[in-house]
Amino acid sequence: MDADGDDRLRAALARAVPTPDDPEAWAAVRHRVDAVRSRRRAAVAVGAAAVVVAVVATVAVVGGGGPERRERVVAGPDPAPTTSWPWVTSTTAPPREHDQQEIERINRQLSALPGRADDQRWRSTGVTRVDVNGYFDAEGRWVVAVALRADGASLAGELWRQWGDALEITVGARRYPTGEPAGTPECPGPSVRSQPGESETVQPALLAELTLDSSEIPSGADVAGTITITNPGDNRVEAMTGAVAVGVVVRPGTGEVVGVWDGALTAEARLIDLAPGESQHLPVVGGTATCSTEGPPGLAPGAYELVVAVGDDGGLPPLARAKVPITVTEPQ
Repeated sequence: MDADGDDRLRAALARAVPTPDDPEAWAAVRHRVDAVRSRRRAAVAVGAAAVVVAVVATVAVVGGGGPERRERVVAGPDPAPTTSWPWVTSTTAPPREHDQQEIERINRQLSALPGRADDQRWRSTGVTRVDVNGYFDAEGRWVVAVALRADGASLAGELWRQWGDALEITVGARRYPTGEPAGTPECPGPSVRSQPGESETVQPALLAELTLDSSEIPSGADVAGTITITNPGDNRVEAMTGAVAVGVVVRPGTGEVVGVWDGALTAEARLIDLAPGESQHLPVVGGTATCSTEGPPGLAPGAYELVVAVGDDGGLPPLARAKVPITVTEPQ
């Protein structure tokens, strides 16, 4: 209690000093003393609150860059950035170590997330060990590797906010949240696959017709469709190919591959066995993950072509090939 408070308390006592045999007067004194003390405690509390508000306001002013600057003084992993590109350019906190049991538990939680089975932005998840650069290392730290489609930045933000650096997240070919390349997708140069009919003298043995579910694809999303191959010759054609035909996105008229499928495929094979005049259908997948190591993970909106080749393994001319125009739109 300060000097002013002591003086007020003594004044209260002086105004009514009861005799020892006057209990009501003593009760009145105690009431006055308690009232003074209550007012003092309330004043102290208000003063403390004002100090806290002042400190918070000072931090906000010193930060100068909004919540990101303030949050970075908090211990632990960096907070999730905004999901619009660019995300962040660097991280300030080293990743924490997580034991294998914790990582396996998180992986189970991710697998059981509601709606995951219907969310096409998911590629895969799995328990692994990585080095400081995010690449596999048998002696590295335990993480859940989460692969998302190139339009999965918002989902990546949700996952990061909940599990942080227990996850090693890639969005297309970008690491989240740093935005660094996670490894360039395979982008074949001009070839029999991307420039049909321009770089070889041997024409495909089969005719092909390519039909897409949609010719307008949001940036980062997948392309799906069917390629129908037909034997126009007089002899039977037999060959092995993948169970799914994978397309690449090229710039119209150039054959330059700029977008690829970044998902996984099974090693399943399919036999092509066509008598003269017979046809066969194969499912087609393609992606709009960019081949570039710079910029956002999905292709820029614009006009492109999807090229699909069947049976082009080993650098030989494909058995069939087709291309159709597509339009990449703004990401959803």
